[in-house]
Amino acid sequence: MAEERRVADYSGHLAEIGDMAYSIHPTENIMFIYGGALMGTVATYFTRQSLGIDFSFLSNDELFYRGLGTGIVLINRIADNISTRRAVLEFDEKFFEYELDRYYRERNPTLPDHPTISYMNKSIPKQLLLSALSFFIPELGYGLGIITVPLYSRNSKRFKSLKAAKKVGGMVKAGLDGGMSDEEISIMLDELKSMDKDELRRYLESYK
Repeated sequence: MAEERRVADYSGHLAEIGDMAYSIHPTENIMFIYGGALMGTVATYFTRQSLGIDFSFLSNDELFYRGLGTGIVLINRIADNISTRRAVLEFDEKFFEYELDRYYRERNPTLPDHPTISYMNKSIPKQLLLSALSFFIPELGYGLGIITVPLYSRNSKRFKSLKAAKKVGGMVKAGLDGGMSDEEISIMLDELKSMDKDELRRYLESYK
């Protein structure tokens, strides 16, 4: 008896095409981003020390410095949560059926690899605690502020890459259901890979 063919057998190709359409810039690499946050935090601390800035505790200037750091963390957490939630909503039945969970996962160490919206809601107190902590360590806020834009950009691209991979998975499924051979499906995937990024994006965005 012939082995049943599955879309999951092509999961690596789906993820590859998704990444081709929405590639991550080197500065949006997750380790680069976290490294930037650490460097920003340390740089802010030593800049303040080297300039001899020493606000009187709880003076207006000190409260502004700490409050601004706290506000920046809050903005960072909101931006990260919004962009992450969009991807989490794509962790549906098709996502796991196509075995895309092997290639797409959450990189936040405080969340599981494939969190649910319910789990993310439960993690909100942790995010608020981080914001509160930044009042006492304001440099943390300035460090996270540096990575807010690249982190949001990265999350958005991963979300679009995932949606593209699922669309290609739908194309493969339609091919399998229509009786296409493995060779024909491979040719179809190779044709997608041969497109330049802009052409590939337009094609996938027009595919229903």
